[in-house]
Amino acid sequence: MLFKKEKSKIWIYLFISLVIIILFAAIKGLFLNASPICSEFSEDYRTICLQLNAQKLAVNDFNSAWKICKQINQDLLRDECYNDIVVAIGKEKPEYVQQYCREINSEKWRGECFFNLALFLTKTNITKAFVMCDKAEIYVPFCYHDVAGEASLINTSTAINICEKQTDNLMRRTCFHGIGKYLGKSMQDKAITYCGQIKESDIKKSCYHGAGWGVSEISDSGKAVSYCKKIKSNFTDNCLVGVAWQISKTNNELSKKICENVINKVAKTKCLNF
Repeated sequence: MLFKKEKSKIWIYLFISLVIIILFAAIKGLFLNASPICSEFSEDYRTICLQLNAQKLAVNDFNSAWKICKQINQDLLRDECYNDIVVAIGKEKPEYVQQYCREINSEKWRGECFFNLALFLTKTNITKAFVMCDKAEIYVPFCYHDVAGEASLINTSTAINICEKQTDNLMRRTCFHGIGKYLGKSMQDKAITYCGQIKESDIKKSCYHGAGWGVSEISDSGKAVSYCKKIKSNFTDNCLVGVAWQISKTNNELSKKICENVINKVAKTKCLNF
């Protein structure tokens, strides 16, 4: 009888353990596949809930985070969620997560995904960063602009060499504008030096325009105008236009006053009409 009682107790313990395991698996499955917490909210808030949960989970369990994003009904918001979790781990594994960028359906978020990865790669491999930019679709020019800018702070010569190799004129101008802007924000004298070394007039104008834009982001308007006037050439106007256009985002009247410093009539008209 004692043996039967002990045997009975063992079966009870086993049964309870089995129930606990099944419950735990069920709860975990519900969280990953049906998201019971998020389902308590209306559609809009449910989407936000799913996005936050996916971002929270991405670093430790990327595949599960991807599954959570997949539960979002709206196409663009689902793709935005995919992009967000790729960005969450992209800083550490930019080349690994590019395969997931390809799985994003919308051109907007797929392009932005590659754009972000290009920026992450800039710190470790500038050449690969520009290659990644070529996959950014509608954001290719913007990607070249920002990657060239970031790269110029690390290795200015490499950034310039890559920009010079661009055969498309718009891409070249955009690329050098990025260099001017980022150097203008961080290394003002260096911006004047490197922009001054460019031989092509249109490209040089773009670089100085970027420098003016960059300086105006970190300095008051007076200092930015004074900086542009340090450029002893006909390209001072381009720098001033860059200052004015950046300031116009927040203060249109001040922007017009800065445009009055522009000497070239065509450039002044363009400055005022931005």
